[in-house]
Amino acid sequence: MCLGLPMRVVAPGHVATVAGPEEWAFLPERHALPAVVAPFTPGGLARALRRAAELAVAGEARLENAYPAAVRPGGNPTARALLAEVFEVVKVPWRGIGRLPASGYALRGPYLERDARLRLAHLAAEEEDAEPGGMPGACACACAEVILGRRYPDACPLYGRPCTPATPVGPCMVSAEGACRIWWAAGARPGRRRPRRAREALP
Repeated sequence: MCLGLPMRVVAPGHVATVAGPEEWAFLPERHALPAVVAPFTPGGLARALRRAAELAVAGEARLENAYPAAVRPGGNPTARALLAEVFEVVKVPWRGIGRLPASGYALRGPYLERDARLRLAHLAAEEEDAEPGGMPGACACACAEVILGRRYPDACPLYGRPCTPATPVGPCMVSAEGACRIWWAAGARPGRRRPRRAREALP
């Protein structure tokens, strides 16, 4: 449930621009969840949110495209052809989750000399060795648990001390889309009381 409504998904339009809206068809087909492909403009996102809520209330599990200006059935064939030429789909490690089959890209043979995982093999090895639910090496960063929804960002022992946007320690603070960075931008600081809805969200 979310805001008192059944679960629904607003799918990011940038993915569908290349891959096509069909990339999100598994949500209604496998999980009976309504999904709406959305743009990133305030008005477009608001319309997508509203439509997703309408589908959820009506109990209609289907996929809709609210970004027709850029998202076409089948996606962008030129971009897809270039991706297929340069990359292959492989099993890759996901931070906090572990290795998932056919879940990421790796450079194909002619482009391997540009592969940072080969150039910086010692760093890639740390990432590969990370246990599900954990971070590489001996880092005390709780980003993996934050990503998995097991811990709030400000419950990490490094959040705000010393991990801040100016001195980030983990990827959740480095990225502008990271959960810790978003909480920081919203004013969450160590020791401050969380809003009621956030306090009730996790056990």
